[in-house]
Parts: sequence; C-alpha cells; structure tokens
Amino acid sequence: MNPLDHQIGGDHYKHCAIEPVQYWQANMLQGCESMVVKYVTRWRDKGGVEDLHKARHFIRFIQADSLYQRMLRKLCGACVHGAWWHNRITSLEYTRANKLDREEAGVVRHITNWNHTGSPADLRAAEKWMEELIDKASGEG
Repeated sequence: MNPLDHQIGGDHYKHCAIEPVQYWQANMLQGCESMVVKYVTRWRDKGGVEDLHKARHFIRFIQADSLYQRMLRKLCGACVHGAWWHNRITSLEYTRANKLDREEAGVVRHITNWNHTGSPADLRAAEKWMEELIDKASGEG
C-alpha cells in the first residue's frame, strides 16, 4: 500500500496535487525547512494563521542556529548543486500544482533555495515572504 493513499488525522492534504512529503523527499529538505513547507501548504485547510506563525517559528529556529547554518553551507559547498538527489520537484512545479498564492510560493521557493545553497539572502527572503503572508492572512480574518 502506498502511504500517500492514506492520510492519518484529517484530509488537509487531499487537495494537494503534490504532497509536502513528496516535495521534501525530492529536494532532500532538512527538518525545519520541511516544517516551513508543510505549514505554508496546509494553513488554509487546517491550522489557519496559527500554522503560518509555526512556519515563521521554524525559520527563526534556522536563523538562531549559526552552527547549523555553517554546517549546511559546508555541505552545500561539498556537493555539486543539484546532483545529490533524484526526481527533483522544483518549487515552481510544487507551488503551481498546489495552487499556492504568490506569498506562499515565495516562502517555499526561498526556503528550498536556502536548503540547497545555504545563502543567507534566501533565508532572509523566506522570512520576508512569511511576514507578508502572515500580514495578508491576518487581514482576511
């Protein structure tokens, strides 16, 4: 049985053409980065604005851990970009398939780029998009 055929604890991923776990595996995302993608993808169907605050919290975990940041950059530097995984799903394919809004797509794109390159600019951009998403979602009430 394919685990994607059965969801435990709700149906908030049933609308996803590409589930977050498929994206994480295809891009070898780390724990905190995976949680950002998960919460940004499901917030409308499960936890609401609270899920967005959780996603921002995981970005802040990354920002607060300079050792993690250095180790990720070292790992990225040791790999030929894009050669360490197979069947990669791009952030554009993921966000389009799941009909994510501009701000959601910005978070996913930049947190994925951060995971692949260790670029501080991408981490800052992910946070910026996250703030815009929270502001927009909070206004929807």
